Amino acid sequence: MEWDSDTVCAIGRHLEAAGLKPEAPQIRCGAQAPSRDSRNAQPRDTQKSITVIVPPARWPSAEGDDSRLICVISINGTFMHLEAIRVRSRGRSRIQQAVHAKHQGDFDLLCQFGSEGQFETTEINGKSYVLVATPFA
Repeated sequence: MEWDSDTVCAIGRHLEAAGLKPEAPQIRCGAQAPSRDSRNAQPRDTQKSITVIVPPARWPSAEGDDSRLICVISINGTFMHLEAIRVRSRGRSRIQQAVHAKHQGDFDLLCQFGSEGQFETTEINGKSYVLVATPFA
């Protein structure tokens, strides 16, 4: 079922009037505060970006130890697994590594596939994660 924006806004107003604020993803288009790209410290073109904020409660732990979190997102009708691999930086060069050894192989493959340096991380419940989106098969 697809709802138009007027219906979604009306439902939101009714929930807020009832004192309910469901924790749902937030989406912002363009005109956000400028952010910096961690790879080259240049300002990003935020006029062309879309920001999606997934609340911490929507990130269940895949194994129960918070080393890998997973949720489902849909972009333009394409469903995807959005995974968060917990990482830490090691040594003087601040090389990123998966916190748990069982995820290091997957993280190494990700680094070989698309890394030109350190990945930008996102903080979820005070811990650093690298995000990976994979379309459903």
